[in-house]
Amino acid sequence: MFTPKMKVFVSAPFTGKTWEEVTKERKNLHKLAKSFGLEIVEQFIGYQGKEDFEKKDYNPSFILAKDKNLIKEADVFVIDFSEISIGASCELTIAKELFDKKVYAVIRDKKRKNHPWVRFYCDFIVESFDDVFKKIKEDFSNKSLIAKVDKRQYEPIATEYRLVEETPAQKYIYDPEVNEILNKYAKGKTVVVLHGGSGYRARLAKKAGASKVVCIDMSYKQTQIGRLEEEKSPLGIDFLVLDPYSREFLSSLPHELIGCADVVLGAFLLDHAMTIEELKAVSQNIAALLSEKGVKKFGNDFWKAYNKNPSVLKIIAKK
Repeated sequence: MFTPKMKVFVSAPFTGKTWEEVTKERKNLHKLAKSFGLEIVEQFIGYQGKEDFEKKDYNPSFILAKDKNLIKEADVFVIDFSEISIGASCELTIAKELFDKKVYAVIRDKKRKNHPWVRFYCDFIVESFDDVFKKIKEDFSNKSLIAKVDKRQYEPIATEYRLVEETPAQKYIYDPEVNEILNKYAKGKTVVVLHGGSGYRARLAKKAGASKVVCIDMSYKQTQIGRLEEEKSPLGIDFLVLDPYSREFLSSLPHELIGCADVVLGAFLLDHAMTIEELKAVSQNIAALLSEKGVKKFGNDFWKAYNKNPSVLKIIAKK
């Protein structure tokens, strides 16, 4: 069976170093990590040539754009505190605040343990890269590194994902279809948005004239973002933290919502069911939410799934 290597992102200060010095330093780190059976997710070697390195201004926005996805890809984050570096501090903040990574700090000078980033963000402190790679290997030796897709994957990146909803792809590819549905069915009606995230589509429903809108998502962080936005610009949207894929969903739902929805909107809802049982559960929960003349709209994900396997999706409740 193939066993993937543990992926490590190593953040180290580049300021004041030549391209040759950084290249040599990074190659040595690769060699050392490999000796422990680890793989460094590299943000330098293979990505940046000498001329590019010498011309770049390493401001925080550049660091964010260049390294964000690599940090997300890594299993753990290592920061070298041999020198104070704004760029490394930016990467550390991204690793902890956006992706909640385990952070290992390499601090050779014990006095540096008083640095605020160490107190706030670092889970472990060691004195050398040998020690840090050894500890990472020990900490994860009995844990599977095979990635598992989970519908809860948005919880650690709730703030970042909210920004995705403001992109041109969202506004010009997905929004027109959603707005068409809402303009046709939602005016003066009750709309329940499942898999609602921070309430982006719930706000679209309100702006389309819905009289009552309830946004439901299983992510507490995304729901909190929605509630804060509702406080700043009130539209009258109610937010609930519930799992629509659960058999316990209806028992946790306010009783007055059952059987009252004129529209159940669930963009990208069905394809986040992880099992047939969850697909059955979310389908039955949708049926229970709908009024006698209610409509259910799931977006393109429903029709794509239906075309691939219509027999499975016949369980979707008919109203």
